[in-house]
Amino acid sequence: MFFNPRVRRRRPSPASIALLAPWLGMALAGPACSSRAQQSETSGATASRPAARASASDPHAATYDAFSNLGYAPQWNSYARVAPGRQIKFLNAQSDAVVAHESGNTITILESTTGARRWALDLGSPLAKFVGNVRRNTEELLSCSESEVFVLDIRTGVIKDRQRLAVLANTRPVLAESMLIFGCTTGEVLGHNLSSGYKQWGYALSNTITANPVPIGPDVAVVSQAGEVVVLDSRTGRGMGAGARIFGGLDNHPVTDESTIYIASNDQSVWAFDRAGGRAKWRYRTEHPLRAQPTLHDGRLIVYIPGMGLTAFDAYTGSVLWKCAEAKGSVIGVRAGRLLEWDAAAKVAHTIDPVRGEVVQTASLPGVLVITTDSFTDGSIYTAGAGGLVQKFSPKP
Repeated sequence: MFFNPRVRRRRPSPASIALLAPWLGMALAGPACSSRAQQSETSGATASRPAARASASDPHAATYDAFSNLGYAPQWNSYARVAPGRQIKFLNAQSDAVVAHESGNTITILESTTGARRWALDLGSPLAKFVGNVRRNTEELLSCSESEVFVLDIRTGVIKDRQRLAVLANTRPVLAESMLIFGCTTGEVLGHNLSSGYKQWGYALSNTITANPVPIGPDVAVVSQAGEVVVLDSRTGRGMGAGARIFGGLDNHPVTDESTIYIASNDQSVWAFDRAGGRAKWRYRTEHPLRAQPTLHDGRLIVYIPGMGLTAFDAYTGSVLWKCAEAKGSVIGVRAGRLLEWDAAAKVAHTIDPVRGEVVQTASLPGVLVITTDSFTDGSIYTAGAGGLVQKFSPKP
């Protein structure tokens, strides 16, 4: 049938409208619901219900219940932009924004308060190797690949600058004022000056660096896969005192306080080295290589040791305070005075009494791929799952 503009259409009578009203109501109700769902998906976020328990029909109900058992309430569900077959690789949370960087190198910024998608940007080829993202200030995010630094406006996603690296980076960098400090595949520690956009200094070690450099006071500590342990002036790259050595490389990252470097090594030992002279303060020998990430908290070094479980050491003396055989992951935070431990292999989280080392609560989280917090003590938890799902959980009052 074709529309003839010359034919005048008669306006329907009130009686006919009354007869058709029920049918019109049914037809209009369906599209309205569909429109709301599409609008929610477009915004990238959906608010969760206030109650900790969700309805049985909610696909996230089991996750809500698991986090409720740990003392957290759901805040929102959102989606980062993730290509098919990819998943979120880096998840970083700050007070105002959540950075989700997927394995194909699309980066998405979500509002931390609502989960709304602020922007998403393809940073490079899926084959490009990115090593991490660092927040420079309230306005800038530094997204670092092995060969380049992207300076991004975190509010808009505009690329403000691109700087080439003089050496291929292999680790997440440390930001020290205007310096980015990387560990490199060649064994060099690279000091890249963000102000000039060029290499400021380099410090050569004998083997590749896979463990992230870590700040120690105003300086930076680095461990190579040959077991070299050095502390460098972050501005000049000058070595601070005599270097130390262990008997293996790392499958994790060192941790530090103001005076000491703590290392859980493949040489089957936990080490504590003095910052200034490189002297070993203490060493604890085990029967297995140590691959779990250690955590330093409240004067205790906590690390999973195969055959022993999660083990707490006195950070000053190296004496064992307790062992928790049930926990086999890493401590990622503190909730209401209890340690929050996450076992990525088993997809299980525990809260643990920090004095006795006993498990208090347990939660199975099979859908969680990445987990992080915005503050180590009583912060909110952010998780990443399949399909770009990002969820926020906050401590229950």
